[in-house]
Amino acid sequence: MVSESAISSAFEDPRFSPLTKDEYKVTNIEITVIGPLKKINNINEIVLGKQGIYIKKGLRAGTMLPQVATENGWSLEEFLGYTSRDKAGLGWDGWKDAEISIYEGVVLEDKRK
Repeated sequence: MVSESAISSAFEDPRFSPLTKDEYKVTNIEITVIGPLKKINNINEIVLGKQGIYIKKGLRAGTMLPQVATENGWSLEEFLGYTSRDKAGLGWDGWKDAEISIYEGVVLEDKRK
């Protein structure tokens, strides 16, 4: 399952151009193993950089990994907005009336450079 997802991400994700063989040789691979989801009632329970978020409303849902917010220098509101809009398809403020869960993740890396 992990290898299939990695191959799909590298070569079949319609959001990005597929990696070339030369790019693949020097690409760092990072896998985040996520822990159990914990539903929250207050966004102040989210610890940026430590917890990822999962936003769900109706049939739409999306997640953003813990490290994404700190890598991009996002505030809490930006983390929620980007996840809601870009991952769950709920619009920037869609998180405000959606179910929000948090989780922690363990990052596994393969640095080829």
